[in-house]
This record gives sequence, structure tokens and C-alpha cells, in this order.
Amino acid sequence: MLFQIHRLGILRKIPSVKTSVTSGSSTGFLPFWLRRPALNSFTVFCCLLLLVVALDGCLIYQTVEYQVQLNPDGKSGTVTVKCSNIESSSDEASKQNDDFQELLSKWKSDQYLLERMNEGVYVKRRDLELRHGILVWQEIGIFADVQKMKDGISYEDTTRISLGKDETVLSTNGTEQVSKDSTVVLWPPHTRDFHIKIRNQDFKPSSHFVEKFKLFTKKRK
Repeated sequence: MLFQIHRLGILRKIPSVKTSVTSGSSTGFLPFWLRRPALNSFTVFCCLLLLVVALDGCLIYQTVEYQVQLNPDGKSGTVTVKCSNIESSSDEASKQNDDFQELLSKWKSDQYLLERMNEGVYVKRRDLELRHGILVWQEIGIFADVQKMKDGISYEDTTRISLGKDETVLSTNGTEQVSKDSTVVLWPPHTRDFHIKIRNQDFKPSSHFVEKFKLFTKKRK
């Protein structure tokens, strides 16, 4: 999916970003939607990137952009996630409606904020709006100690994100290594600014969230 996300996430069926972690004695910091055994020698930062926004249900997006900035202490920082063109992967109208209502709940409910705090992120802002004819979710959060974010990561290690075959890197400040079957993006130790934008090439929604959102906002006026 991007998501087999199930915890706090926006998308539960999204591309297959495979991440793995390890670094000395630290445990792998895998995204909660991709819990896999840790490999060797790399710390994966992807979980933090998605930690701020994990969408439940069968929500999918066309592009996702992550911006993570660590403060000089190498522990605290800010994370911004933007998912563009959010829709449902279901073909059933009732499930599409459920997914849309879940998305609205993530946008407006206090429970979502409490969940984020339990995950180590204080959400300063969350927006769901129409931009250029598509539905966009953007969330900004801050964290006190990246090592306490679930499995945690280490500022001292190399960061690696491995993308699935249906994913393409649109932009990044990391080093991109492309092979026939996979793409890997790397950041060296002591990096404090991480940016990557990914496109899901297999984005084929059957829902119409833009119309639902327009109707929702019209009723609120």
C-alpha cells in the first residue's frame, strides 16, 4: 500500500516502500505500515516521515512528500508530510464513503492529535484542502527526541529508503541509486535535513473525493 498502514495513517493502501534498519545496537525504525525484519548496516528514516500522517482504511495517494529537519542537537526537530490526490482504493461506494469519513476524522478529531502525541509527535498543523483540482493533506509536527519515536533512529547512522517498483522519486536531496528492479535513496551520517517526493505509478482510484469534499465544505457554510 503505500499502505498497510494501520495505526495513525492516512493511507492504508499505498505503494510498497520497503525500509529496513539497523545500526549498531539500535533497533530498526520501520514504518508501522511495513513492519519487517531489520537488515544490516542502515537506519531507515521512513517511519518518522510517515509517523506524522498515517491514513487508515483504503486511502491512496498519487504523490507523497516528506521533509524532516533535525535541530542541531540531532534529536528534536520538525517533520512535514504532504499527500496529494487522496482517494479510496475501493470499488464499493459504501467503503469509499467510509474512507472519506475516516479522512475527515483525521482532519478534525482530537483523538487523532492524542494518537500523534502517543507516537511522539506534537501536531502543530493539519490541513485538508483542494489545490489545483485535487485533494491534498499536509501535516506539520514537532518531536522532542527522534530516538523515542517507536523503534527510534540514530543521527549517527546512514539513512536509507528503498522504493518499490511502482514508485518513482520526483525530487530528493539524498543520493539516488537506480537499478533495474529497485531505487534506493541514501543520506550520510549527521544529515539533519531530509527531503524526498515520491510518485505512485500505480495510482488508479475509482472514487471521487474532490466532489465529496466540495459538498462537505458547502454544507459547512
